[in-house]
Amino acid sequence: MYQTAGDKLHNIDSAALARDYATARRAGYLNSAAVGLISTPVLARHEAFARDLAERGSAAFFDNVDAILKGPRIAGARLFGADASSVAAATSVSEAISQVAWWVHPRAGQNVVSIDIEPEAVTLPWLRVAEDTKAEVRLASLRNNPGSLSIDDIAAQVDKNTVAICVSHVQWITGYRFDLKALADLAHAHNALLVVDAMQSAGVVPIDVQAADVDVLVAGSYKWLCSFGGVAACYLRPELLDRFRPIMVGARSSDPTPPYDDIDPRRLTLPDDARRLEYASTAHPSRVAFSTAVSYLLDIGIDRIQAHTQALGSMLAEGLMKLGARIVTPLDPARRGAMLSAEFPAHNAATLAQQLAAQGVAVSPRLGLLRFAPHIFNDETDIDKALHALRRIL
Repeated sequence: MYQTAGDKLHNIDSAALARDYATARRAGYLNSAAVGLISTPVLARHEAFARDLAERGSAAFFDNVDAILKGPRIAGARLFGADASSVAAATSVSEAISQVAWWVHPRAGQNVVSIDIEPEAVTLPWLRVAEDTKAEVRLASLRNNPGSLSIDDIAAQVDKNTVAICVSHVQWITGYRFDLKALADLAHAHNALLVVDAMQSAGVVPIDVQAADVDVLVAGSYKWLCSFGGVAACYLRPELLDRFRPIMVGARSSDPTPPYDDIDPRRLTLPDDARRLEYASTAHPSRVAFSTAVSYLLDIGIDRIQAHTQALGSMLAEGLMKLGARIVTPLDPARRGAMLSAEFPAHNAATLAQQLAAQGVAVSPRLGLLRFAPHIFNDETDIDKALHALRRIL
């Protein structure tokens, strides 16, 4: 018998979690890989600041300027095990990877390696650059067998002309989790950069960018980090900062100092740290909420959240296999994130997801698979509810 999630989290205030995520207890929500639910403290912080901004305008902004401008960088640094000077606040994973792709600017004869089942934020920036430069974007072919993914698929595409490997830490369809250090070693052995999308891992998988030796790592706010969209924390290896030249610049590029009474538009002067990736004003309430959300999860402990979600995943896998499912996600905890994907060969995944939604269970169909994504606010009752609903449907 698998150890239960309750055993894993016996020191966590379950009453507080139930209070902070009251809707989760009613919804059977197993879909944080799509959109994470937002806790009461994060929602309250967002609403309070948005109301203050609406009523007091610039006074509210300047009273909260450190939380707006510095907060996301500090939160990202805590989340990634980095110094705040090496973390920037972007608006999204797409924006951050696009900035990096245009800076790297692979040319004809060079190549970038990724996978053909990655989210578009990972691959499209490189494909767009390659349209102009005639570089090669090599996509390891996994669409016909996504469950077979391993680092060997990446290694087979890398050669002396590779300038970057760009992949997800945790794969969004199958939940496969790469060993970041092994990927970094592979990239650096070929003098290439490792660029990582941590959208499906940050918040539920511990990340240490320095120990992993990654070059760029970015995570957005609205999935496992359980906040509002419009913010992404992006780590840039300190050794890259002197060379990093952003393709997009604007009102925040020179990191102007409040009250902004001495701005010089005649020259471009970039900050000497990761702030050079930030170029414009963004959604201020979302930035404030992001810091609160990260602190909320870190106070619980990412390692404990990982143990909790993986325990739920193991329980779910056991139940799904009894229902005849083929589990595509690795069962080895060292090779998976928080989600679990399964195939029911005689059933359409999109139809199953719709039928489960009608019974109060939220999951996602992905590439013919049914993807379950439990988070900190879920427990064994959610797994039981999903399995009972599936049993009735099947």
